[in-house]
Amino acid sequence: FVVKELKKTSPEVEFLGKELSLVIKASALHLDGTRESLDFVSKGLASVQTEVLKASGADPDTAGKESASGETHDTFRDVMVPFAETASGLVLDAKTLSQTANDAMKTTTEFFGEPFKADNGGGGF
Repeated sequence: FVVKELKKTSPEVEFLGKELSLVIKASALHLDGTRESLDFVSKGLASVQTEVLKASGADPDTAGKESASGETHDTFRDVMVPFAETASGLVLDAKTLSQTANDAMKTTTEFFGEPFKADNGGGGF
């Protein structure tokens, strides 16, 4: 009955169900988990970058010291340097998207008069 009456004054309500399907997807977003995953990936990337420096003989911690074998690992370096550069950009993009989502969640939460908790950004949903 309510939907039938609403259709008379607001015909767009007929499509509300389809539009709300996006809300279901958004409710599955866990910003805390995303933040933790990004931190984990960032630490892993830092390890990769350290290993690339060691493999190329450019590690500041061993500057001026010969490695045990005196060799560098050129193939590893040649593959991993472009990977690390690309991955760094992607991680930075993901962090930016995560912060944008967190900011949007904060704005939305406050719009509805709920307190926003940075450690539980999606808690109001």
